[in-house]
This record gives sequence, C-alpha cells and structure tokens, in this order.
Amino acid sequence: MPNVNISSISPILKVHYEGPIAKNIQDETVLTQRIESSSKGVTHRAGGKYVDFPILVGKNQGISFRQENETLGAPGRSRSKEVQVPLYYGYGRARIQGQIFEIAESDMDAFVEAVDNEMSVLKMSVGKDQNRIFYGSGTGNLATIQSTGTLNTVTVDDAYWLEIDAVVDVVTISTGAVVAAARNITAVDYTAMTVTFDGAAAAVSAGLQMFTRAGNYAAGTQREPSGLDRMANNSVNLFGVNDPVWKANTLALNGALSEVAMIKRCDAVRKSGGKVTAIFTSLGVRLAYFNLLVQQRRQNNTVEFKGGFRGLPFIYGPQELPVVEDPDCPAGKMYFVPEKEMRIYHTKDWHFEDKTGSMFVQVADTDAYDVLIKRYFEMGIRRRNGLGALTGVTEG
Repeated sequence: MPNVNISSISPILKVHYEGPIAKNIQDETVLTQRIESSSKGVTHRAGGKYVDFPILVGKNQGISFRQENETLGAPGRSRSKEVQVPLYYGYGRARIQGQIFEIAESDMDAFVEAVDNEMSVLKMSVGKDQNRIFYGSGTGNLATIQSTGTLNTVTVDDAYWLEIDAVVDVVTISTGAVVAAARNITAVDYTAMTVTFDGAAAAVSAGLQMFTRAGNYAAGTQREPSGLDRMANNSVNLFGVNDPVWKANTLALNGALSEVAMIKRCDAVRKSGGKVTAIFTSLGVRLAYFNLLVQQRRQNNTVEFKGGFRGLPFIYGPQELPVVEDPDCPAGKMYFVPEKEMRIYHTKDWHFEDKTGSMFVQVADTDAYDVLIKRYFEMGIRRRNGLGALTGVTEG
C-alpha cells in the first residue's frame, strides 16, 4: 500500500471498529441492554454537562368539604422538585507500538489482525466496567477489604472485579481518604478471595477500606456514574433531591428469600405509583429463587424478554416479571426495576476520540501511539420510588 500514514489508517480502523463498540457492550452485558440511552435534554454549562427535569412529589392539597355558606379551605398547589443529573466522563485507553504500523506498509489485513486483540479487549473492558457501574454506588468500589493490619496481601468480600495488573487505590469507605495510591495488583486468589498489591504495606481494618480504580474516588469525590446501589440507598440525596417521596423502596432482608418479600417490594413500588418491569439479581439469589419454585413444585419454565435474554418468571398480579440473573450484580441483591422510568443520559455512545484528525496520538518522545475511547454519561431515574430493592438476601 503506497503512502501509508496514520491519517490514512485511521478511517479504515474507525469503520472497522466504531460500529462494534456499542454492539459489543450490548451483547456482553445484561442490565446495560435493558436501559434506554438518550441524549435528549443534555445541556452544557459552567461546571459540566447536565440533564434537568422536574418531578412531581406532592398532590394539590387544596381540598375541602363544607356545609352550606361555610368558608372554603385554603387553595393549594402541586409540589414539585427540580432534578439535576450531571454527566460523568468515562475513558478507555490502549497503546499500540510503532513497529506494528510498519506492517501496514505491505499488508493492511495483517495490520488490522495485529491490532485486533488490543482493540477488542478494550471494547470488552469498557462494556463490562460500565455494567459494573450500573449496579454500583458511584464510589467505584471494586471490593471491600476484610483484613486488619499493615498488609500487602488482604482478604476481600469478593474478588470478582480485581485482576492482575490493575492499578488501584486503597480507600477508606466513610471518608474517601486514600490509604494507598496507585498500587499494582500482583496476585489474586479467587478461591481464597485474597489480593496482593505492590509497594509499602497499607494499614487497613476489616470493612473500613475498599479497592477502587486509581483516582476514581480520590478525596471521596464521585467520578463514576450512579448505579442501582446508589439509587436504592435512601441515605443519599440522589441528584441533589431530598424529599420523603423521592425515596426508593428498599428493604434490608438479611435472610432467606421468600415470595412474600418479593411481593411486598412490588406492592411498595405500586403504592408509590410505579411499575416494576423486570427483576435483576445475582447468580446466587437467582438460585435461591429457583429453589423456592422447586420446593413448591412450581413450573420452572423460563421466559424470553427484550434482547434475547431469558429469566425465571415471577407472577405479580396479571404480570409475569422476568427474574434475570446477571453475573455483574453484587451478591445478595435483588433489584425491582422500572425500566421505562430510567435512562442512560449521554452525549453519544462510546466512540473514538479523533479531533486531531486521527484516532492514533503519538506518545511524546516514544515510538508508540495511544487510542482513546470515551463516553460522557450518567444513569438517571425519573421515578426513584418506582425502584425496589432487597439486600442481604441469602444466596442459594
């Protein structure tokens, strides 16, 4: 291929990879597939990008009944609040060595194949991490430390999101203070739930510290988008709103799952005016629900819903709600989700940064090129009291 350069290669690879980014995310996650994305209403102002919308939190109370010629009750008005949803800024990076580009001079197909692994892994990585975020608290908690002492190897509650070579901070949960910054994970034992990181040993206490991606929760500042855990946590003034009506229907079950508990969560949502359309849960809680059906000798047929996913049915009145397991859902959690009341607000989906005219940017003084994928987004909910949650569910 004559006159090959970075500018000529970029359009070829952008066409090759741009489309599959969104599709890869949709195909390899569950919750992400079910929540609609929208750029409607996104505005830019000093301090960042936002979506604003009003919510009705109270009926007009100017109602009275009187006898003839009695003074009417005082007039009333509806009670509303303004919700402001800020967008958060997500990035994925990969680095391609300059020597790889020499291949394109003689064989473009071989070049595309050579970079395919890094690009494909990057696509998968941002998709999986996004799905983690959509179940999270906005703090970036990857795992909670269960050890006490000054240590380099610690036990965690669940090592699912921790991998060798990840760069992490050890952060105090209550304050956001960083105990150990930018440490590389050097070993993970997924059976023993132990994690080893490099550098000086860190002073930790069981249940008080967590791992986050380096810099994602420094000084306790939220940098990751909100997830179901944050929305269901009624101690949080979600999107700046503090009102008794603007609360999720959350119950700390802390015990065995029962259909009564599930019905009560759906009832609570219904009394708030919401409507559950799907139930998302961890693999272990899904098994606990399956065991309930088996014990009661019920039919265990699965039902198919949007996106090709299948789930065990839960009958609530005339509705047949899918109970869908997601490997990314935290253990012991069950979320009763009003999907039509939720949006992933964004400027646009994950995309390559190419404002310089190329998706490849040379690393200063180095024969290497960086590729950047980014998305500005936040998961919002228009009816928070339409969300139900059971926590502390004993897994099957």
